[in-house]
Amino acid sequence: MSWQTVRTALRGDGNIASLDAVRHATGLRWSWTGNDGTSASRDLAALRSRKRISQRAMARRLAISPQTIVTLETLFRGRSRTLATYLRVLGRHELLVMPGGGKRLVPGPNGHEADLVFTPRALAAEIIADLGRHLQGDVLEPARGDGAFFDAFPDRVTPHWCELAEGSDFFAWTQRVDWIVTNPPFSRFRDFLVHAMKVTAAATHGLFRA
Repeated sequence: MSWQTVRTALRGDGNIASLDAVRHATGLRWSWTGNDGTSASRDLAALRSRKRISQRAMARRLAISPQTIVTLETLFRGRSRTLATYLRVLGRHELLVMPGGGKRLVPGPNGHEADLVFTPRALAAEIIADLGRHLQGDVLEPARGDGAFFDAFPDRVTPHWCELAEGSDFFAWTQRVDWIVTNPPFSRFRDFLVHAMKVTAAATHGLFRA
């Protein structure tokens, strides 16, 4: 898929087919089924039935047509936002979870004071080594902290950094880069991810590595 389609899917927009492709690529599973997704529509309908909500009643709650509910529960087609709202009515607030449990795809937000947790230098060096020769061009560390990632960047790249504590705000950064490697502040994880996508949008290998 194009990066625009992936970005739309991660934002919770777009169609279920695109989100399902992202799910396959990341090894995640749908939150309401223990299977690999082949029975997602059937298990979705079963979950609704257990809550004693009819298809017509669900359609009224979502302000959509009953046929849209039928299509969702039989063909597993429709909009991601419709699916998310459907699940919230049933008391489910996650679309995708890690296999083997209910762990969130993205950690929940924390307070700003909890953002100051620096990545161990050995771990940062291991991550940079894992990226290997793929790490090329302009590379940005948008939350430099004590420099664990930044100091591990290989000599062949053009390094850049931001650090709010030093007066350099990542959200003011507009220059396009090829890679972003960082340990993000989870108090603003979503905003951080969206801005990272914007400044790597024209790049071939744009990456946000947590």
